[in-house]
Formats: sequence, structure tokens, C-alpha cells
Amino acid sequence: DASYKAILYNNRSAANYSLKNYRTSLEDAQKALQLNPDYEKPRWRAAQCASALDRFDLCVELCDTILQRDSTNSGAIELRKSCLARKAAKHRDSRKEARSEREKEQKWDRLVAELQKRLVKFEEPKALNDERKLRPRLAPLEDFMVSCDESGVLSWPVVFCYPEFETTDFQQQLPETTKMQEVLEQLFEEPLEYDKAGLYRANKVNVYYENRILGFPYMVDKNKTIQQIVAERTFVVYQGTLTFYIVVKGSKQEESFVNQTRIPLTINHWQ
Repeated sequence: DASYKAILYNNRSAANYSLKNYRTSLEDAQKALQLNPDYEKPRWRAAQCASALDRFDLCVELCDTILQRDSTNSGAIELRKSCLARKAAKHRDSRKEARSEREKEQKWDRLVAELQKRLVKFEEPKALNDERKLRPRLAPLEDFMVSCDESGVLSWPVVFCYPEFETTDFQQQLPETTKMQEVLEQLFEEPLEYDKAGLYRANKVNVYYENRILGFPYMVDKNKTIQQIVAERTFVVYQGTLTFYIVVKGSKQEESFVNQTRIPLTINHWQ
């Protein structure tokens, strides 16, 4: 009969509960209650399963039914209180997450707007449609994508290459308002480890960037800001990173760097 079937469902519910199969346990407990609405064991287990599954409203509803029948049931009182607290916390977390997501979207929109305003060119087609294309791939820079502050100033991840020594320096967040001369003075405050001759000084080096699409190097005017350099018609950003090459003025390394054979890239778009 119905009472006997209710006991069978309750027993199976208990077995699944012990195995932490809360969803199946809940279903069996509810079937037991349908067959025998006065059966308190499956009601309590259903409340426990609902709690484990974060089905807060159902848990509170079941606890309320239990308390209507036994207002002193401490287990139901505590479980109800716990569910209401967790429900409130989850709502707070959801609002916080939604607010964080909105702020992230606003930051991205502001960044894209500033990059478009500056007519920044990217080697990757449609780079501004996909945040992944702006993320640096070099390990020291990979967590430092170009960013835009509240006043609209961009900060770039930058790599400085020394062809003579085959080494690099990195700037993770270089403000675009900084002049290249200032960057060099900071880079050479302390002598380079491999610069035994002491030739790498701000006033003794030239700085270049490469346009891989055209296959040419271009000398940087050190009195220009990063923003002015990036705005040059021939400057193209690659993998969200600004790359510069530093060589000693008039050196064999400079001559070799400038005159080396470069094969222009073939791409579908030049944004």
C-alpha cells in the first residue's frame, strides 16, 4: 500500500543521502511524502537535501512545515536560520559579481574608446573585438594588458630589446605620457649587467621599433611621449605589447640591426 511504498522510498532516500546523492535523495523523499504526507523522516531529509543543493526556498518551506507540527524542533530551527543566512549571502555575492562585471565592461569600453580615438593600429585583425588579442604573451607581461585610467590615460606593457646582448627589459605599466628619454634615463640608472664598456646611456643610444607588416625599422624621436610614438603612421602594436630595440649610436650592432633583411608579413587587414 501507499504507506509501505513511502517507507521504501524513504529508505532509498536515506541510502542516497549517505552517498551524498542529494538530488536523487530529495526526489525519493518527496515521493515518500506524496504517498504519506504525515511521514516526518523524509520531510526532514528533504529539507537537508534542499539545503545541500542550495534550494533555499524549498528548504525554508519544509522547515516551516516541520515547525508547524513541532515548534521546538531545534534542527529545523537551525537549518531554517542557516538557509536564510546563506540565501542572503548568495544574493549579496550575486550583486557584487554583477557590479564587478559591469565595472569590467565599463573599463573595457573606456579602453576601446581611447584606443579608437588614438587610431592605434594593431597587427592582429579586429583586435578591439577580442580582449584576448590585447593580452601580452610574454610571461613577465601576461598579467598586464594595456589599461586606461579614469582620466583616459593609457598604460602599456613594453619590452625593450638589446640586440647586442640578446637580452630584454620589461615595463609592465608604462604611462603613455612618459617621454622615451625619461624611460631611457630610468633604464640606465644602473649600468646594464652585460654593458662592460659602459656605452648604454640615455644620450648614447638610439631606439627603434619594427613594422613587421612593411618589414622596416623606424628610429624613435626620444623627445616624443609613448603616446606620440604609438600614434605614428608606421607604428603597429603586436600582441598587445609595445616593442622597442635599443642600440648604441653608430655601432656595428646598430648598422646590423637597421640593415638586416626583414620579410614583410602578409595579413588580411591592417587595422
